[in-house]
Amino acid sequence: MRVPTWARHGMAAMAMLSLSGAALSQETGDGAAPHLLADTHVDMGLDCTACHQGSAPPQAVGSAVCKTCHGTFDALANRTAEIEPNPHASHKGEQACETCHRAHEPSVDACAQCHMWGFKVP
Repeated sequence: MRVPTWARHGMAAMAMLSLSGAALSQETGDGAAPHLLADTHVDMGLDCTACHQGSAPPQAVGSAVCKTCHGTFDALANRTAEIEPNPHASHKGEQACETCHRAHEPSVDACAQCHMWGFKVP
């Protein structure tokens, strides 16, 4: 399999950008940079190409890519059924994953625009 040029030469740069962006965008209460969703994927042994399947970063990854590993929106709603209210059983219907989940910056609780449930979004 041919590895794209950006993947061969850009992974170290992307890692540095991710880390510096995290440090600039938001700190945790103890002054440390937050653990981002991209970091979680790396901790699981995945590299950039696992999500950026041939698209040169920083092109955004859409929900279709997320669903290849995490399943359909209905399957996610079943997996998070114990959370009340269930963030994946939204009254707004199926939402794009990136509405809440951000890989290279802190994720957001989109429900908090109207509700005060205090979801901690990975």
